[in-house]
Amino acid sequence: MIRHAWITGASSGIGRELALRLARDGAKVAVSARRREELEKLSAEMPGRIAAYPVDVVDADALARVCAEIERANGPLDLAIFNAGTHEPVDVASFSPGPFQRLMAINYMGAVNGIAAVLP
Repeated sequence: MIRHAWITGASSGIGRELALRLARDGAKVAVSARRREELEKLSAEMPGRIAAYPVDVVDADALARVCAEIERANGPLDLAIFNAGTHEPVDVASFSPGPFQRLMAINYMGAVNGIAAVLP
């Protein structure tokens, strides 16, 4: 049984629904994303089961601090799901490396930063 989970990218979509499902199944769930207001709404749906920890997954140091805070509050994690991600459409007429750099920072490095935070 999963007793304590952490989900990034939990302010909407799959992350949000997974947090609700895990909480309904009895887990304490820490939810993270950049959108504090959405996380607080989610926490309010299941107080005591879901707790908001806003953070930007691109900031590795902040992610490590949040991970430590989550574990101080509830003990070691049984499950961590690094779900944060985004998409930016790219038009060949206005091609630029910028969108790809942002996507890699969030979609790839966000997961790497999360893994680095939980491994210790």
